[in-house]
Amino acid sequence: MTPPVLQVQQLHVTAGDQSIVRDVTFDLSRGELTTIIGPSGSGKSTILRAINRLADKESGLQVSGSIRYKGCDVFRCCPVNELRRDISLVFQKPCIFPGSIRRNVLFGVRHHQPMSRTRQNDLIEKVLRQAHLFKEVKDRLNKPAHLLSIGQKQRLAFARSLAVNPAVILLDEPTSSLDPHSTIEIEKALRELKSTCSILLVTHSLEQGRRISDRVIFMSNSQGFGTIVEQGAVEQIFENPQHPDTQQYVLNR
Repeated sequence: MTPPVLQVQQLHVTAGDQSIVRDVTFDLSRGELTTIIGPSGSGKSTILRAINRLADKESGLQVSGSIRYKGCDVFRCCPVNELRRDISLVFQKPCIFPGSIRRNVLFGVRHHQPMSRTRQNDLIEKVLRQAHLFKEVKDRLNKPAHLLSIGQKQRLAFARSLAVNPAVILLDEPTSSLDPHSTIEIEKALRELKSTCSILLVTHSLEQGRRISDRVIFMSNSQGFGTIVEQGAVEQIFENPQHPDTQQYVLNR
């Protein structure tokens, strides 16, 4: 049996004396798309930020427990920039840098390896195709990225994360503010990419979770902090949930 790519065990995130998430434990396997669902305030985004080592950099937050990437402690295995090359995070609101579409795609990869112009061009086309954006922007790669629509900007941010060839992709509500076309394109990309990497998606859309997930994690905040009360296959969580909090959230919506 192939060991998990990512192992989260007894993760706690606190702000002073207040627990934000507590006792969070789950695995993420290669080639798997796992979705985290649950009510607002249950710590879903905090988990992603802890994995990517953003939470431990935020003033006032304390992170404890174990997060292991390929068996190694993420807090000790490597410099944080190297970790974020392997474990990328795509935010709810697209982060677009000043300059061209081309510059945005290459922003991260230029810090990790030198590339010829030909290799750059090949990489740009590859990841824009993976993000289902190339056809829409291929004739304006040197134009300012800020001229793109919000849906195109999100797919551009997604392509930029792919350019560094991550093993794990974390996505925090990546389609919450997008039009139906862009949502469909990103979901297509995720289905295609899960064969080569592991994907952890936070979403408020139960329909999206049903459509594209392999496994589902349900977070509850009924105790005043976020914690996992149930996880399993899509059919189990959406058709036959066992925990009362999951039942109330999934079956009553």
